[in-house]
Amino acid sequence: MGQHGSKAAYIGGGLIAALAIIGIVFSIFQTSAGMNKISLAKLARMVGLLQETEYTQYDGAIVTGIQVDTIIRNHVSDEISIIVNNGNNTTSYIYTATVNFSDREAELGSPIRKQEMEKQLSGMETKKDKKRYLHPGKPFACTLFRDPENGAITALYFAPAN
Repeated sequence: MGQHGSKAAYIGGGLIAALAIIGIVFSIFQTSAGMNKISLAKLARMVGLLQETEYTQYDGAIVTGIQVDTIIRNHVSDEISIIVNNGNNTTSYIYTATVNFSDREAELGSPIRKQEMEKQLSGMETKKDKKRYLHPGKPFACTLFRDPENGAITALYFAPAN
């Protein structure tokens, strides 16, 4: 009986130790799961900021007409309005937008039809098209606009730099 008692105590002790280890492991996983949620949220914010840098790099910057042309062509498939004031006229490219200049807010409108976009892009290069022509070396100042509801970047506005 003494031999069976020590065997039972040995098994009981092993069982308690196993349960303690399982409890510790479970606690570690719970803690790391919470940390993972926090890390994933931070990572999502960082990815959002990185995605925005393709637009925020222009905010307040002075760029040339050729750079404005390139910016429009590089973002032609994006959901954004690029608005250009060439000194004679203001034209929206890619999407239309309703702009509130005092609050730097813009609500995205409808996409510009492909044929109209092609006409606008070719007009940027045609000196006779006074409404759309962009002098390649002319300096333009850029202002970034955000959606008033969700804070997403909705428009870049280029106007002649003073």
